[in-house]
Parts: sequence; C-alpha cells; structure tokens
Amino acid sequence: MEYFKWKLEESDINSDTCSRCGDCCSIEIRPKWNTADRRFMDLLEVIVDKHDDIEFVGDGIRITCSHLKDRRCTIYENRPQLCRDFNCVSWAKVSGKMEQYNRVLVNLGIE
Repeated sequence: MEYFKWKLEESDINSDTCSRCGDCCSIEIRPKWNTADRRFMDLLEVIVDKHDDIEFVGDGIRITCSHLKDRRCTIYENRPQLCRDFNCVSWAKVSGKMEQYNRVLVNLGIE
C-alpha cells in the first residue's frame, strides 16, 4: 500500500501562506440550469455586468471577494470568522476534493 504524502499540512496554513494564495476567496458556481430559460440568463448577465467581482467562466460564474486585491486580503486582520476558520488542507482531506488544494500548491509554487 502506497502512503500519500501531503505537501502541505493544516499547520502550514497561516497568514503567510494565505497572503500568497487567495484561492479560497473566490468560488465558482456551475448550476444545472435549463439553458432554455432565457429570462434567468438575462438576469444573470445583468448581475455580472453590474459587479466587477462576478464573471462568467465556462458554464457558470465566479464570484470573488471584494476585499481580495492582487491575491491579498485587504481586511485580513478583521476578516469574518468563516474566513478565519477555513483551512484548505483540512477541506481537501475531509472532502476528498483535491482541485482547490492543487491550485493552492500552484499558487504557492510548491507543485
């Protein structure tokens, strides 16, 4: 049996690593909407057009925290509790979803 070695552990996630990454400060939403419902798409286009922090990506949208500038949190010391509690390594270990963890490695140059 092969043992998987994590390149980052939960304890590696701190203000330094967070300030060099910022990946968790945006989310992609890919709803399974009915593309035939043009009214919904029209509404979504209006929302995206009016917000600099929302953009179309593929078949969904990406929403980025308005406090993230150049991958740095401008309110880091005063960030919400949800942000304080999030740990991308814990998320990967619990969820089994490695996409975000792998992006963090790339952002930190750890690949």
